[in-house]
Amino acid sequence: MIVAVVTVTAAVVLSGCRREDASEAIRSAYEDGKQLRAEKRYEAAMQRLTEATHYPAGADDAEVLGRVYSNIAGICQSEGSFDLAYDMHVVSADWFRRAGCVTNYYYAINNMALQRTRQLYDSAEEDKASIEADICRLLRQIEESSRDSGVIVKVTETKALANYYAGRYDSALYYVNRCQAQGYNEPAGYMIKAQSFSEMGQSDSARYYGRLLTNMPLSSDDQNSICYIMLHNDSSGTVEDMRRLGKIRGEVLQERVEEQKSLSRAVELLEYDLANAPAIRDRRLQRMAGLSAGVLAVAVIAVVVLLRCRRRHTAQYRQVEDYCELLAAMPDRQLQSTMYWSDYGAFCGFVDSHFNMLAQKLEAHTPELKDREIQLCVLVLIGMNNGRIAKMMNYSESGIGKFKYLVAKKFGTSTKQLPDRLKELVCAG
Repeated sequence: MIVAVVTVTAAVVLSGCRREDASEAIRSAYEDGKQLRAEKRYEAAMQRLTEATHYPAGADDAEVLGRVYSNIAGICQSEGSFDLAYDMHVVSADWFRRAGCVTNYYYAINNMALQRTRQLYDSAEEDKASIEADICRLLRQIEESSRDSGVIVKVTETKALANYYAGRYDSALYYVNRCQAQGYNEPAGYMIKAQSFSEMGQSDSARYYGRLLTNMPLSSDDQNSICYIMLHNDSSGTVEDMRRLGKIRGEVLQERVEEQKSLSRAVELLEYDLANAPAIRDRRLQRMAGLSAGVLAVAVIAVVVLLRCRRRHTAQYRQVEDYCELLAAMPDRQLQSTMYWSDYGAFCGFVDSHFNMLAQKLEAHTPELKDREIQLCVLVLIGMNNGRIAKMMNYSESGIGKFKYLVAKKFGTSTKQLPDRLKELVCAG
C-alpha cells in the first residue's frame, strides 16, 4: 500500500513538473510571438504563436492562450483573412471565458463583431442584412452585460466602422463623435471621419482630418489611405505637394507589398498548422514527456484515480463552473434579460443550449419538479446566495431556504450538496 502511494505521488510530481514546463513554454512562445509581431516579422511570429498552442494547457494557461489567439487573429486581420481572424477571436474569447477574464472576453467578442464589419464592404446586398444582424447580436451581448467604459467605447467605435462600411456616413460620424466625447482620441476615429467626409464630398473636412492624421503613428495601410484622401480632396495643393504625396504613397505601397508577402506566408503557416495540429501536438507531447513507458503508465493510472475521486476538477466541471461565474457576475436585471427570465419557454431554451439540455434532464430525472423549482435549480447551479435568489424570484430569504430544502429532498440530497448534484446532471451524457 505504501509503495503504491509513493509511486502514485512520484507520478503526480513528475506530471506536475511536466505541467510547469508546459506553462513556461506557452508563456515563452507567447512573449516571443508578440515581440516578433511588433517587429513585423509575421512569419516568425506566427510560428512561435502557433507553437504555444501545441503544449498541454492547464487552467493557469487560459489567459495566456487567450492572448495568443488574439495575436494570431491580429495577423490574420492585417493579411485580410477576416473569416480566419473571426475564428481565432472565437477561440480567444473561449479561453478568456475559461480564465474568468471578463473584460478581455468582451473585447474578444467586440473583435468578432469588428471582423464581421470588414465583410460589409465587399459583400453582396442580399448578404449585408445577415452580417449586420450578426454584428448587432454580438454588440448587444456586450452592452447587456458589461459596464466597463473602455469596452463600451470600443463597441461604439465598432458601430461607427460598421456604419461606414455599410455606406451610412452620417451615422458613422455620429458614433465617432460619441467615442470622442468619452475621451477616445485614437487614430481610428479620425480615419473614419476623414474617409466619411471624403465619401460625402466634403473636401475641406476630409483634408482637415487627413492633416491631423499625418502627425499620428499609422499602419502602412492607413498611411496609404491618408495619402489617397489628401490627393483626391486637396484641389488647392501645389504640384510639389501632389508629387510629395504621390512619392510617400509609392513608398508605402512598396513597403506594403513586402509586408503582405510576410503576412501571406504567416497565414499559410497557420492554415497548415490548423490542418496538422493533432499530429504536431502528438509529436510535441512525445518530446515533452521525457518519461519511460512504465512511469507514464503509472502517471495515467494516477490521473484516472484522481479524476474519479474528484470529478468536480475535470475539464467539463471547470467549463460549467466558469460559465456559472460569468452569469453570477451579471447584475440581476441583465441576468434576467440574458436568461429570458419572464418567458419560461425561452428560459428553458437558454438553459438547454448553455447547460447541456439541463431543463430536459431535470424534467426527465425528477418529473414532479414544477416550473419555479426548475428556475430555482438553475439559480442554485449558477452559485447565487439565498438573498439574490429571493430578489430574482420575489420570495423572502427564509422562504428560499425552505424552497431549496424541498427541492434537494426531491433529488435525494442535502441543500449543501444540491449544486454539485446539479453539476453532475449537466455533465452527464
